[in-house]
Amino acid sequence: MAPLLTLDGLRKRFGPTVALDGVSFELQPGRVHALIGENGAGKSTLMNILAGALQPDEGRMQLAGAPYQPASPHEASQRGVALIHQELSLCPHLTVAENVLLGREPSRGGIFMRAEAERLAFDVLGSFSHPELRPDRKDGALPIAAQQ
Repeated sequence: MAPLLTLDGLRKRFGPTVALDGVSFELQPGRVHALIGENGAGKSTLMNILAGALQPDEGRMQLAGAPYQPASPHEASQRGVALIHQELSLCPHLTVAENVLLGREPSRGGIFMRAEAERLAFDVLGSFSHPELRPDRKDGALPIAAQQ
């Protein structure tokens, strides 16, 4: 089976600091992958390159067999790649559905489609064992564990 994502020889420097030094790997479709390393090993740098927030100094990437070098997180998102940071960066005044779909809100003619947003979020939330994660609840009203 062809790899979904291929990275070949990615390098990234920040001044004299080498963050990535020839990173290569493949992600296979339908499999779970983990990226593990010590602090400072370059995990965040690599993820930011994949998500379009940083550009590699060298190397190449392919997504589904096509060249992949997103110029921005928006471009990466359009190709189906997004980075979800582990730090809480929620908008507590918005609902769970609005936070889950932030930046990809369903709309028609510029009008937010709340029922469609809640349906999409409900589909995503069904895989979690947190009944308090209802699409219509404000994130700020949830316990910290549920927010995470």
